[in-house]
Amino acid sequence: MVEFDTSEPMFLPAWKCSACKALMYNVDEQGKPLPGAPIGLVVVIDSVRKRVCTMCAEMYIVVNENRFMVEQHLAWEKEQDRRREKLGVRARYLDSDN
Repeated sequence: MVEFDTSEPMFLPAWKCSACKALMYNVDEQGKPLPGAPIGLVVVIDSVRKRVCTMCAEMYIVVNENRFMVEQHLAWEKEQDRRREKLGVRARYLDSDN
């Protein structure tokens, strides 16, 4: 069991959403930055854990539960595999982030 010391407030530093790259931080009523940031949600995609804002997490959940979108993604992955096989060794060049 984990216990947190609540005598002093705990603040999460500002962070960027892994999906939309938006900066997450707190603001007051006048729009001035405050310490702390929204926690966000952790989404696991292809065994990679990513912290995303709630808007991106909700889109991921909706798309992931939509059967049509899942079928479209599986078809896209199958097409990508077919293209990699067709290209052979040269496929690694196209997959690089350069």
